[in-house]
Amino acid sequence: MAESRRVLRFDSLEDAVKDADYLLVAGYRQLGKWSLGQSLTHLTQWLTFPVDGFPDQPLLARGVLWIARHTVGKRLLNKILRTGEMELGSPTMPITVPKPGIDDREAFQGFVRAVNRFVEHQGDYFPSPLFGSLTHEQANQLQCIHCQHHLSFLIPADQTMSWTGTAAKF
Repeated sequence: MAESRRVLRFDSLEDAVKDADYLLVAGYRQLGKWSLGQSLTHLTQWLTFPVDGFPDQPLLARGVLWIARHTVGKRLLNKILRTGEMELGSPTMPITVPKPGIDDREAFQGFVRAVNRFVEHQGDYFPSPLFGSLTHEQANQLQCIHCQHHLSFLIPADQTMSWTGTAAKF
């Protein structure tokens, strides 16, 4: 019988930091393609884009995203926010697919910095190429769901170990 992904529900990005810290301390088994370091690197990039701006896309991708944003983008966003889930195998920007071999601890430290910047950001976020402008509440909820999605593929090696907070300073 194949092992199932974890069911995660993060009410805040602090919950995601605590879960990533737990995986870092306890160790983990991968159900998906990405290690903790790869997952956190990917999540860090997506936490940074709304604050610093999204990367330029090739012309064809820009056209596809523009059409999607003006046709199905808000409907897709509302579905994700309503269900609290992202579709398995959803496409991502190729530049956000991390290479293997990323150090888990270094990626965790970068993730914590990105979470803090995202949470402390006072101004408007840059509009998403797919979803358009988001409120702070929508952006935070979307980031929590994105974290749930990727971290759910990592199973703590010792499920009886309690989270001690040894690696996180939030």
